[in-house]
This record gives sequence, structure tokens and C-alpha cells, in this order.
Amino acid sequence: MNKQKLFDQALKYHNMTKKEFAQKSNIPYDTVTGWRRNGSVPDFAFVLLKKIAFTENPRRHQIILKPTPIKLTDKLKKEIQVAFWGKDYEVSYILKEVRRGNPKFVKPFFENLFYGDILKILPIKAIEKLLPTIDKLFKEQTALFWRNVVKMYREGGVTLEPYEKPKTDDPYNLLLYKLKALCDRTDTIKDLFDIYFLFKILKPINLNQMLLDLEFKFLETTGYVYNAETIINALNITRRWDIVLTGDAKVHYAMKEAIIAFQNDFANTLLLAPKELDFSYETYVKKQMEKNNCSTVEEYLSFFEENVFIEEECKNMEEKIVNLL
Repeated sequence: MNKQKLFDQALKYHNMTKKEFAQKSNIPYDTVTGWRRNGSVPDFAFVLLKKIAFTENPRRHQIILKPTPIKLTDKLKKEIQVAFWGKDYEVSYILKEVRRGNPKFVKPFFENLFYGDILKILPIKAIEKLLPTIDKLFKEQTALFWRNVVKMYREGGVTLEPYEKPKTDDPYNLLLYKLKALCDRTDTIKDLFDIYFLFKILKPINLNQMLLDLEFKFLETTGYVYNAETIINALNITRRWDIVLTGDAKVHYAMKEAIIAFQNDFANTLLLAPKELDFSYETYVKKQMEKNNCSTVEEYLSFFEENVFIEEECKNMEEKIVNLL
């Protein structure tokens, strides 16, 4: 999809006309309409559109919060006990002191527990009351993170279910590390290469949840904020292909094309700010079958798919794709 069609789609998604966009962005209307004639739209237009839409309706861009009663499971109790390892405290006493704002309890509680678990243990109002204490105990970035969580709650919130802390060997956890590396290392294709294949095996990911996880995971240790803007900037950099591949050169060339196309697609998708990210082969084939009026996966792969690498990848998992269609 070219940038003009993508921009039209983004305007439609945000329920805005070109004339309204021109007025709100202070860009001459003739310039905006001229993009259609030129068949290209500058990248800054997408960024402006997203900022305008977010400013006018922040709730639409936040994760939906569903207040749920606090249930202290055995697993959560164990997490609390581990956070206070070596201390002979009852869980009920720990929570009582945390909610009172006792610094000796608040610091290890917020320092050692995963934020998703904290949101399951403490009501958001209790966290809000603790913000002044958090400001005194932690670095500015951590305090800002929790203020943003409370703010998101007020404006639409954060979902508390059914999200769990990623395991160290979890592909999703690895994806977070690779997204950080993508932003940090701009002279290599390796991280983008890994991200491409991780997205192929992961289920659809809630975009806001992923960005929140990414920010929380590295904020305290690095002091840097990794968000949609930093990822988009990293994706807009032309990267050196420093991976040596063996085997069929024809397939390797097609793989490079697929990954470069994904690089552009990923950046454009983040600009549109969808609810979920889904770059799986299953979803890709389904969309292409509908677009080309194909009745079977085999029909699409045999007669319409132009990329040899994607064709081979999809054929290897054709049975799985068929079952999901």
C-alpha cells in the first residue's frame, strides 16, 4: 500500500477529513491535497495526524480498564514474600504497611514486584495515594511511569486481565529485548531479522500493553524511555545487512525483500496505532486470499504470492493456516 492510500486510511480511522487535518496542523489545504496528486505523503504528516487525534480524544488511544476485585492468589502471595525475602513478615502486614505509605515497605514492594502483579494486588486509588511516597523513593523516570499508569486509569486505563509477567524464555519477553536492541543498535539488521520471525510465532499483541511493558522493563535500569516514537525512528533507518546466509541464493534474496518490506510495514502500522499488532503468516495469507478472491491457501500460494521465501514459509505451515481460516 502506497503512502497516499495509507494516509487516507489513517484519516478515515481517526474520523478526520483532509480539510480538518489542514486546519488543525496549520498546513495549507492545497499542500495536503497536492500529496494525492504527487502520490506521496511525507512521514511528518502521519506523526502530526497521530498527535492531533491523541490530543482530541486521548481515551481512544488508551488501554481499556476494567476494574476488577482484588484477588490475592497463592502465586501473588508468594511474589510478595519473595520481594521481602529474609523478613519474617505476614503478607497481610506487608500490604497494610505498603498502603500506609511506610517507605521501608513501599520501596521493596514497588522495586521487586512486576508492575502487572502490583496492579492486581493494590487498587488504583491506593497506588494514587502512594505517588508522593514513590516520588521521594525512586528515580524521576519510575515515578513518572506510575503517574502515567494512574493517568491512563482515569482516561481509560490499563487492563488487568489476563496478562501475566513474561517468562525469561518467552518469545514475547525476547521481543521486548529485541525492540530495545533495535533502537540502540542502528548499524545492523540482526535485531530486525529476529523481530520479523518473533512476530510470526506470536499471537496478536495488544499494542498499548506492549509499549507499557517495554517502557517499564528498561526504564529503571537504563533511564531511557522506549516508546512508539523511538521504535518508528529506529525503523526509518537503513540498516546494513550483516548476516551471512547459506543455501539457495534466490530464497535469501526473497527473504531480504520480505524483511525490508516488514520494516516499512511495521513503521506504518505503528503510525496508525491499531489496537493489536498481528504480523503472522496466517493473517497475511487470509488478507491476500480475500484480496485476490482465492478459495484455497494452495491457490493463493501457487498463483499469486510473488515472494519465494514467503511462499515456502507458508507452505511449511499450510495445514496450520488452513485450520485457522
